[in-house]
Amino acid sequence: MSDINELEKAALELAALYKKVKDIASAQDFGVELDDYDGEVRLEDWLNSSCYGEEAGRTFVARADGKIWYPSSC
Repeated sequence: MSDINELEKAALELAALYKKVKDIASAQDFGVELDDYDGEVRLEDWLNSSCYGEEAGRTFVARADGKIWYPSSC
């Protein structure tokens, strides 16, 4: 079992990285959702909809295994 210091260090790193991602996402009109069950991060362009003929592929999920998943359009 890891000690509390390791947990604190990892939590601080996560908090700083989460703020960075939120700031970058916000600048590009993306929303950010964290899935604490499996560690996925969903980024969704609030101003875009491929259903209405706009640029597809702007929403994506960053997975904990290091891969990016792009949902299919309508």
